[in-house]
Amino acid sequence: MLSKRTKAVARSRRSGRPGLERLETRAVPAVFNISPSADAASLRTTIAAALVNEDASDTINLGTGIYRFGSTNNGGTPSAGQIRIDIPAGLTLTIVGDGASSTSIDAAKLSRVFEIVGQGSVVFRNLSIVKGKTFDGGSLGSARALGGGLLIEGSSVTLDHVTVSSNVATGAVAPGGLVIPGAGGRDAAGGGLYLASGSVTLVSANFSVNSAEAGSGIKGANASADGTTPGVKGKAGLDGITGADGL
Repeated sequence: MLSKRTKAVARSRRSGRPGLERLETRAVPAVFNISPSADAASLRTTIAAALVNEDASDTINLGTGIYRFGSTNNGGTPSAGQIRIDIPAGLTLTIVGDGASSTSIDAAKLSRVFEIVGQGSVVFRNLSIVKGKTFDGGSLGSARALGGGLLIEGSSVTLDHVTVSSNVATGAVAPGGLVIPGAGGRDAAGGGLYLASGSVTLVSANFSVNSAEAGSGIKGANASADGTTPGVKGKAGLDGITGADGL
């Protein structure tokens, strides 16, 4: 015969109700694949989607082909303008191609290729970054032209078997107008890559045919617009300073 205590325990177990246990929220690493027929607009959209997953390491796989800015391959939207990657701390985004000679991200000299901002990490692997061109300093707000291929501000970037080629940072020509003496041209640095802050790791990376070109100064004016200043020609402005071509 069961004791009162045993009966009480049995009744408690029979009357117990199943409950739900709250599990912690976890972001799952995602893999994105972009068709070789897509253009750089698809790459831009996919990067934005990957960055939503802020707690994971995400990978974007590119096929063999050229992802060209301004291209309308496969009905894509023209994508002139740099690709900006705002990478938060704790996130690693990896962009992988089929090889530096097979997969290219080509800005077609329409803009800088990538501006990478934030405290996270970006890895480029087995691809080429080519034909970027810039006249400005991106989010830094600098009057200098910085990083035709890549401009990095605070992020950790790895170039693993990547070719950075045919990119240019071109300093702006001095502002026009009646200036006495002439105004100086803008500086340029880092045709292929400019590291403002953060870090860059190179693993069998290749930099070639990148350039940083200084802007030209403007000649001084002969006289002021209202004629009150004598017509003595001002001195010509100095050309901007040309920086390192590759890095």
